[in-house]
Amino acid sequence: MKQIILGITLAMVGMVMAVPAFASFHLMQVEQIIGGVNGDPTKQAIQLRTRALGENFVSQGRLTVWDAAGANPIIICDPTTDVPNNAAGVRILIASAGFASATSPAAVPDFIMSQLIPVSYFTAGSITWEDNFGTIYWRVSWGGAAYTGSTFGLSVNDPDANFGPPVNGELPFRNTRALLFQGLATAPSNNNLADYALTAGNAVFRNNAGTAFTVQPPQNTGVSASAFALLGQNHPNPFNPTTQIEFSVPERASASLRVYDTSGQLVATLVEGTVDAGTTRVEWNGLDWRGRAAASGVYFYRLVTPGATETRKMVLLK
Repeated sequence: MKQIILGITLAMVGMVMAVPAFASFHLMQVEQIIGGVNGDPTKQAIQLRTRALGENFVSQGRLTVWDAAGANPIIICDPTTDVPNNAAGVRILIASAGFASATSPAAVPDFIMSQLIPVSYFTAGSITWEDNFGTIYWRVSWGGAAYTGSTFGLSVNDPDANFGPPVNGELPFRNTRALLFQGLATAPSNNNLADYALTAGNAVFRNNAGTAFTVQPPQNTGVSASAFALLGQNHPNPFNPTTQIEFSVPERASASLRVYDTSGQLVATLVEGTVDAGTTRVEWNGLDWRGRAAASGVYFYRLVTPGATETRKMVLLK
């Protein structure tokens, strides 16, 4: 009888010891970010890295991006499942649907971004790793003095709870380099300016399985990647009754931005003429070229510049 009791006791102890010592998500770094590849803002990726054992319960966290004023937050990924590997220093790869076409081999993210980082946030902004209630555990900001928003979070990953000052310069998107945390996997945050730097060459991202994906330069087309215009996703989307659309051009150029219905009929012209270098923001109020309210449904907006033509989809809901 004693042997049976002892056996049951040992089995129960074994079951307890088999449970990870930690079961959380908050000891986490935002290790690497790329806002686009070779000037294409649809190819985005964010790599997280755990600071301790058992920090794989990422379904309890989310990634949020903020604009230059630390306002207008957009949840870009809210995982609904956890990742299997829970060792200290493992990665979690969160990427846009288009990122796989920019890497070799084709990237296999752990999670797909539900929203892209808006192009207008590239100049200055902030990304936070937080719980599902908005408590911030890690923050990385960029843009130098152009970023005027909060640089704070909890002291769990930064002893003074201040992750600033921000990194100088824009979020990388013009080539194959990424913004990379320079510390060890166990390292806490010091400040963004000291902690982050651009990768020396082509960025390498890894998923939770440990597979590496190298960002690739563009094929030689005779056109510089920096010559392309960038068309952002409208926000909000779906919308009612207004939405904002942003695009950027590397130099002063002619531009046409028009809205079409699903049959290809012109609905509205938002821009027609010359725009200055940088980001242009326009608003569509849901009215057609006659001044009548457009019906609910799917619409396409198309940007035409000397260097590129880009089209995106939006939804008007009433």
